[in-house]
Amino acid sequence: MKKLTRKSLDELAIKMPILDEIQQKTFVGGGEGSQYNPYTVAEFDAMCASGSWNGGYVEGWGYTFPDITVSGSYGGSGSYGGSGSYGGSGSYGYNYTTIQSDNFYGYDSSDPQGCYRRCQEMLTAGGGTLSGERIAMTEVGEDGVAGAATTNAANGISAIDAALRAGQPIIVGVDYKSGSPNSDNMTDHFIIITGSTTTLNSDGTTSTIYNFYDPATNNSTYGTSSNNTLSLSDGRLTGSFQKPNGDVNNYTVTTVRTNQ
Repeated sequence: MKKLTRKSLDELAIKMPILDEIQQKTFVGGGEGSQYNPYTVAEFDAMCASGSWNGGYVEGWGYTFPDITVSGSYGGSGSYGGSGSYGGSGSYGYNYTTIQSDNFYGYDSSDPQGCYRRCQEMLTAGGGTLSGERIAMTEVGEDGVAGAATTNAANGISAIDAALRAGQPIIVGVDYKSGSPNSDNMTDHFIIITGSTTTLNSDGTTSTIYNFYDPATNNSTYGTSSNNTLSLSDGRLTGSFQKPNGDVNNYTVTTVRTNQ
């Protein structure tokens, strides 16, 4: 039997690299789901199988959300997940939610033109930071209203989706009337997108609904209502907001203010 010496250990260290603690956890497990101590894929699979997955960081994947829902029946008989049909009219989907209603910052009478500042406060509450860049979503139409979608609009949607996947809300400008106080000559107001639900339909197409908080009101019930939604139509992101007095603003997203 060969005698183990300090010299032989030094030679072994050269041949066999020393793994740091995080690398070791990818082999032996024991992660806690944090950014610097993620779960292994095997741990993720085990928790999903046991129904105990509540979200967290996974080695090599980044943050992985828990909100996955499946619904429908397959082939028209029986149910898979509880309702609808897969292969008929049902669907499965997933959703992202960033901030809650207690992070809502609404209209401030001492700062009546402060919708952008209220959105910044909500962005900060959701862990986001502005990059200083903006993406134009629509051309300027007649009378200072939003026109057709720009060729860059798809990049704006990608920026929104990326922010939500990172767990952050994102600020967008909207048009809802002629004229504009802003430099792009069409943005009338700012809202913040806080979540989305994407559905994969039985015909293979997908559709996404985006939820937003609106600082046009200081009434959090209306400002954070689940009815505050946007969806894609002809390349444009459009939706509406109902005020407490019953008036409705019909929105078209004109610009995306991207996060870092």
